[in-house]
Amino acid sequence: VSTNTDLSSMLSNGMVKGEQWLPYISMAYLLLMVFLCIRWFMGYRQTQIIRSNGLQKMPAEWRLFVNRIASQLGIKKKIQIFLSNTITTPLTIGFLKPVILIPVASINHLTTDQLEAVLLHELAHIKRYDYLANIILSVVEISLFFNPFTQLLSKSIRKERENSCDDWVLQFQYNASVYAEALLRIAYLQTAPAFAMAASGKKNDLLVRVKRMIEK
Repeated sequence: VSTNTDLSSMLSNGMVKGEQWLPYISMAYLLLMVFLCIRWFMGYRQTQIIRSNGLQKMPAEWRLFVNRIASQLGIKKKIQIFLSNTITTPLTIGFLKPVILIPVASINHLTTDQLEAVLLHELAHIKRYDYLANIILSVVEISLFFNPFTQLLSKSIRKERENSCDDWVLQFQYNASVYAEALLRIAYLQTAPAFAMAASGKKNDLLVRVKRMIEK
């Protein structure tokens, strides 16, 4: 009986202290939410700036290639493609009006097959609606930032997303080693905004992707 009484007393004291700390915990949660939301909007704003600044017209043959492959993939949205002076990795921005941006350096450092493979990777993101999914995933991460399982699930989703787009490239009969070399070249210069769908991804994850493609 004494043990049960002590346990009940401890639980009661714990509940009282929890109620006392609840306003402070709630305030800390709200402050962190505000901070994460501000960072989210800053990342989104950076992406929109990249979308409209420092652009150059892409050579006609590459615009035709993108239109042809988009038609084969059943993509009905009009896709724009530009060279960009402000990025260092190919990426896709936008859902309703998707834009593929290619760094100027890629034209000189990638072979024709490599650039075609990279563009196909970006088209796969558009076909899969990954840009929209990425925004939704970011909102979920902000809302449930305190849950470690959210981060694990998010990382797993992003990993499988890139693997799926890589598989699309390989299904078009592009050589895995040639494509992997292109991703590695791009990765050395990569800095991509949070919302953009970049071809190469994080360098540590990229090595896993390359190994996976080569071993297939």
